[in-house]
Amino acid sequence: MLVFKAVAAIRQSSRYLRAVLTVVLLGSILVSARPASFGNDPGNNAPYALTLQTLHCPWFSVVDDLVSMVQMKNTTGNEMNVYLAIRFGSNLIEDGSYVATDPVNLGPYEGKTINIRQIVTQHRKLFKTANTGGIELVYFGNPTDLIAKTSIVSMKHHQSFDVPFVNPTLAASNILDCVQWFIGGDYRTFVEIKNTTTEDVSVTLFIRHGKDAVTEETFEMPAQQARAIDIREFKPVLDGDVTGSLEMRHTGVPGAIVANSTIMSRSLGLSFDSPFYPRVIPKE
Repeated sequence: MLVFKAVAAIRQSSRYLRAVLTVVLLGSILVSARPASFGNDPGNNAPYALTLQTLHCPWFSVVDDLVSMVQMKNTTGNEMNVYLAIRFGSNLIEDGSYVATDPVNLGPYEGKTINIRQIVTQHRKLFKTANTGGIELVYFGNPTDLIAKTSIVSMKHHQSFDVPFVNPTLAASNILDCVQWFIGGDYRTFVEIKNTTTEDVSVTLFIRHGKDAVTEETFEMPAQQARAIDIREFKPVLDGDVTGSLEMRHTGVPGAIVANSTIMSRSLGLSFDSPFYPRVIPKE
């Protein structure tokens, strides 16, 4: 029902973009006149271990009047350069990448906002018909040196919801859990998924409902791309149940898939976000 298959050309293009971005980032760090320090302590002058970090957001949308705003904050006492990459498209025909050549410079503890709708409008020839996708923020530092979220707002429908950025290096397993889905009334639940790797990943979504009932769907997530699944599409096989929990398992390494679910009612203007959390596997 929901099968997404990436082609080799897309994977090669993604690897090339990643390599270029890494070189640009490294160059920007090496020419910086301000030495970095360990952790969040601006008084520590010890040399900083340069580690490439990428935060992933599984969804943005500029469909209709939607405006997507990326809000980020530097949690350290040092300046930071952040590079933005947008993986747009909802199918293989639309799929593509936009990588900003200029960094977002964040001062110590500074926060900034980027309007994704403006970027899509300015580069419409590149995005073509694509209005959705995932977002990446790349920087050098520790995993928690940068925090971010994407706020998606509709003024026409008086509705807004937030999709968090996730650092995949913090994941401990390839099993993710989400506490709730709901499709009662006109509510819909969208499961937003992003592949953080340069290889295709097989994903199985488990929709738990009723008394020990499970509906599952397996599909391929293209390298680096994002997709959204509407749980309402499964209504005919949910035995009349309108709520339950979600589980996701994938064939990639821990962190290869990040996900979020958004429950919303357009008529009521209400929305709720429920992130997927990687399961902690006890050590034997």
